Amino acid sequence: MGKHPFGAIERWPQSLRSAISICLNSRFPIAIYWGPELALLYNDAWSPIPGDKHPWALGRPGRKVWPEIWDAIGPLYAQVQSTGEGVWQQDQLLPMHRHGYTEECYFNFTFSPIRGEDGSVEGIFNAVIETTFRVIEERRTKVLRELLEETVKAQTAVDACTLAAKVLGRASLDIPYCLIYVVEQGGGSARLAASAGFAPGGRASPNEIRLQDMDAVWPLCTVATKQRIELLERVDEKLGIAFPGGAWPEPSRHCYVVPIAGTATGGAAGFLVAGISPRRHDEKSIVPSSVAQPRKFHPFFPLFGALRPSASGPRRSRKSIVPRQCSFRM
Repeated sequence: MGKHPFGAIERWPQSLRSAISICLNSRFPIAIYWGPELALLYNDAWSPIPGDKHPWALGRPGRKVWPEIWDAIGPLYAQVQSTGEGVWQQDQLLPMHRHGYTEECYFNFTFSPIRGEDGSVEGIFNAVIETTFRVIEERRTKVLRELLEETVKAQTAVDACTLAAKVLGRASLDIPYCLIYVVEQGGGSARLAASAGFAPGGRASPNEIRLQDMDAVWPLCTVATKQRIELLERVDEKLGIAFPGGAWPEPSRHCYVVPIAGTATGGAAGFLVAGISPRRHDEKSIVPSSVAQPRKFHPFFPLFGALRPSASGPRRSRKSIVPRQCSFRM
């Protein structure tokens, strides 16, 4: 035990013993940062927070555990140590590198002083709850609501696609880019009706794609035939170009091609190509079990299929979403 960063247990001060007792006997995620280096200890409930850094993080200095977010949390530790007063953060964005990439993470947490025998601050008590999924779900629900509200105003298919692309373009935290293709009359090809993140006519955004072209940039033929969402991985490598990352500095490397199906016909009336956030790699597991793929159901992209146009508005057109009363669906 002499080589342990906290030293021999029999030499631990009572303040550390009491804090660790509270930590280990709690089912709430709790960590303790102790000493001048803020060496880290935590309970089982806290262990998912560092992700792949567990159990390596145990006993290591906080700065070494969290170099990617130290500019955000380091000053908070210093504030607690210098003032002796606790701090509270709500839905704080902390871009952690805990699963092999920089991840968009949000937390509610407190840093509270742990005082030693002489009254000085010897450590910091950290109670935390991750709010990532709630924050992102609320944000995406707002996007979907705005998408429906805006497309209701459209009088033509092109208007609807343009309005939808504007909404999705503002949602660059979740969708770095999007391309909306509408199947032309006759069904032989699909034309780019609107886009965000890419200018029309580029390598990744051709103005027209023939639906029978198996070598097309986007596999619209496959998606139209199978009538299901398709995940495309590492599209930047396949196309040899840099893809936009939306609001994030990293490029988006993966995307989905979503069939837009009409309510009046069984075939695809259009296609949505949507980039996946480079800071949410779990987006690659959104395909529902109903399409016979062993992947986790993710709540965002499937919700596009829940949008249904209303015919009650005074200016409502039968083509207000896409041709033939189409809606985003999977």
